[in-house]
Amino acid sequence: PFPAIRKRRREPGDLDFSRGRKETVIQARGVDTLSMGRSEVDTNFVEQLAETGQLEMCGWILKRLKTILEKDAISNLEGLVEVYREIRERGMDSLTDYDTGLLALPRIQEAMAVLNRLRPPPE
Repeated sequence: PFPAIRKRRREPGDLDFSRGRKETVIQARGVDTLSMGRSEVDTNFVEQLAETGQLEMCGWILKRLKTILEKDAISNLEGLVEVYREIRERGMDSLTDYDTGLLALPRIQEAMAVLNRLRPPPE
C-alpha cells in the first residue's frame, strides 16, 4: 500500500506582508507578478487568472490565511476553505484594508497556486 498523504502546511512566518514602515503591502502588477511585502510571486504560468483584481485578491486571501494558520494547526487547504467560508458569509471587503473597486474573487485553485509559487523573501 501507498503511505498516507501528508497534508501540506505553510509556516505562517513565511507569509510576511510588511515592507518598511507599512504593515501590509499587497500589489498586483498585471496578472504576472504579485508583491506581498518584500516577496514577489511570479504567477506568469497561472493561466487561469484573468485580471489583476483576482491576483490582488489572492494576496488578501493569503494574508487572512496567515492569521488562521497562526491560530490553528491546520493544512493550507483547510485554511483556504475557512477563508472562502468567511468571504461567503461577510463578503470580500471583510479581508481588505481598503477597497480599490477592482477586486475580483479568484477560485480556491488560483489562491493555492499563488501560495505554492511563493518563495522566501530575500535576506
